[in-house]
Amino acid sequence: MTTILVDSRELRSFVAKELDRLGMELQIIQMDVGDYCVSDEVCFERKATEDFLKSWIDEKKLFGQLHDLAQSYSKPILLIEGFENELYTLRRIDSRAVQGCLNAIALMGIPTLYTMNPKGTAQVIAMIAKKIQEENKNSNFSMHGKRSHLSMPEKLVYCISSIPDVGPATAKDLLRYFGTIESICRAGIDELMCVDGVGEKTASAIRNIVTENYNRSESK
Repeated sequence: MTTILVDSRELRSFVAKELDRLGMELQIIQMDVGDYCVSDEVCFERKATEDFLKSWIDEKKLFGQLHDLAQSYSKPILLIEGFENELYTLRRIDSRAVQGCLNAIALMGIPTLYTMNPKGTAQVIAMIAKKIQEENKNSNFSMHGKRSHLSMPEKLVYCISSIPDVGPATAKDLLRYFGTIESICRAGIDELMCVDGVGEKTASAIRNIVTENYNRSESK
């Protein structure tokens, strides 16, 4: 299965939900830089058009973020999400200034990809992740960041989404239905299948994890 490391702040985005729907194995962590990591070399910074302009014009942190991304990964990628020409029309900014900004990003060695919407963004990330990981089947990778400072709801989602066949969207649905991780662990297969999106395969995967004996597994 293709694995994608996702910054915990992206959990609320439709991109993470779409990646889950596409069958990606999502691991949610607190990332120091970037939003989606698919290998030791490749990491994406995702910006909706308004977010891009806000980071550049208002907060003046865009180039700092991209510098950190380029310093941390040999193949950083900027994803700008929005309608065609929106960068030039959303605000009253001279088109030459916008082009100058994009030129500066290119000179940093960071390619920029454009998508129309979160669904398109997820598709691009999934396609690149699948290609890279198929070419490096024996290569595990880790995030250049920390798994810390998560809020309690994020910790709960992280815990449940670490179970095979359970993505963050399904983890949230399970937690909303059962309330606690303890209740999820106590539920039988039929009860687990009462949750939208949880079929027999996912319910069985949950039961296998919560009932597996550690000592027996370690000796295998």
